[in-house]
Amino acid sequence: MGTKASAGKAESADATPTAVCSFDEFRDAVKFVLVNTYETPDIVVKALLADDEQYLKASWEEAKGASDAGAIAIKAADELALKPHSGKREWVRATDNTILVEANAATKQYLVKLADCGLYGEDVDAVASSLLVRGIECVLHFSSNSYRR
Repeated sequence: MGTKASAGKAESADATPTAVCSFDEFRDAVKFVLVNTYETPDIVVKALLADDEQYLKASWEEAKGASDAGAIAIKAADELALKPHSGKREWVRATDNTILVEANAATKQYLVKLADCGLYGEDVDAVASSLLVRGIECVLHFSSNSYRR
């Protein structure tokens, strides 16, 4: 199974569906890229795929008529992984004291839902801040010397 990341995009010979594939095959290809290229935990992948099934189905419909369905599956995985888009758009900008994060509409809706339940904060800004800090804490172990290759 060969997977590599190149210029922020995933490339995978094993996860590339043919031009005519079922929705399940397409979703499996997106899952493969998320798990193997972006190292997204399986539990997170399951939640992403369930929450964004409408987006996945729209991408699958696009892929059904395309000559390169694999590229569309990879593009869908890139979007779900919330990787920055190429070009002028930067989704995170940081200064010494501030981190500004751009979020798509679906992410904003998730933040509103979390704010409504009050578990991670009272408003969208508090929820986003809490989740950002938790996310950083989750990957701190990657910076340890014993983990580095």
